[in-house]
Amino acid sequence: MQAEAGEAAAWDELFSLVYPHLRAAASRALQGERADHTLQATELVHEAYVRLVHQDRASARNRAHFFGICGRCMRHILVDHARARNAEKRGGGIRFVRLDDRIDVPDTAEPAYILRLDEAVERLEQIDASRARLVEMRLFAGLTLEEAADALNATYSTTRRRWEATRLWLQDYLEQAA
Repeated sequence: MQAEAGEAAAWDELFSLVYPHLRAAASRALQGERADHTLQATELVHEAYVRLVHQDRASARNRAHFFGICGRCMRHILVDHARARNAEKRGGGIRFVRLDDRIDVPDTAEPAYILRLDEAVERLEQIDASRARLVEMRLFAGLTLEEAADALNATYSTTRRRWEATRLWLQDYLEQAA
């Protein structure tokens, strides 16, 4: 892939092709953020693009894997943003709402929550790195179970079972951390 070889024009072409999907994923990732959140979906996608272009080891096996890499990148951007915000002010008074994937997330995602979510994914990565990638793909890149299964080189049924177990583990971890 020319983009992997560092060709700027190839990255620009790739970015223009995937931008609508990344913009939609970024909008979903930011949906639960505070109303006064300073990071917008467009900025999140552009920051992810900049980070990916300047990364030496950006190598994707397929479309779903590429979106998984993008999801991880957006997760790190949101965590960096939350850490900066948390350094200014400690979060509190978080209310939770249900997502369709049945993981509780705050409707006003304070930096403290984003940091707990990142801590949970990092802990999960120590237990099972592929499950951590699954969380990034589902929650941050907006991949379907089918797309995530493809990126992880697994069957749909295995990925669905792993997602259910991971979702429950993540829910439990976040409740204990709150």
